[in-house]
Amino acid sequence: MYIISNNQSAIYSMLRRTSDLLKRNQSLTVDLPTFSNLESLLDEKSIQIGILGEQREEDISDLKRHKDELRIVATQKVLDITRRIVAYAKIMENEVLAQKVNYSEANMARLTDNDFVTACSIVYTVIEENAYPLITYGITTNTLDTLKTSIDAFKAAMYAPKKEYIEMKQTGEKLVKLFDEEEIILEKMDVLIEILRESQPAFYNEYQDTRKLTHTGFFGRIADMFRASE
Repeated sequence: MYIISNNQSAIYSMLRRTSDLLKRNQSLTVDLPTFSNLESLLDEKSIQIGILGEQREEDISDLKRHKDELRIVATQKVLDITRRIVAYAKIMENEVLAQKVNYSEANMARLTDNDFVTACSIVYTVIEENAYPLITYGITTNTLDTLKTSIDAFKAAMYAPKKEYIEMKQTGEKLVKLFDEEEIILEKMDVLIEILRESQPAFYNEYQDTRKLTHTGFFGRIADMFRASE
């Protein structure tokens, strides 16, 4: 069961806050059995979560950047071609054809990826249907080939390549496993902190508040967040 990124971020923030609180109050927990070992494990796994989280974010950013760059290239080619087609259509007094491919840069930018591909395909089809007269306007078979190459490259980038997708999935699975392990550690620490309920009420209450997850509108513990997402 995966948790969404915002929830992972909220959990990670809670882990960091809890770790900071415990470090500031080690004199109060030093005599609790096994607590120092649990605290070390908590910090160790938090570091692993931070490293994996950054790695996953970088992988996603790289894929998005590559796709965006390909979309810009395809957009530039389409806009250059459509200006030529519109000129031809206006000269021939073919308003239907002119409107069919009358895309602006702003129009193209607002399109979803799927709609963008559809728009590019429409332009490609128009070129095929009007190949001979469009030669005069600088649209050749080479134009058609380069446009198709740009469209195909963007379509391929719309979906994460298999290798990269598998790596990101594996990273996500490792993160979920680490969060589960952190919750087990925290639950053991919770039981030990109960020992301090009467003797250290201020620290006890601050610990309880720090352990709650509030960053995503959810108010509870990690395990409860998993159940609420099911």
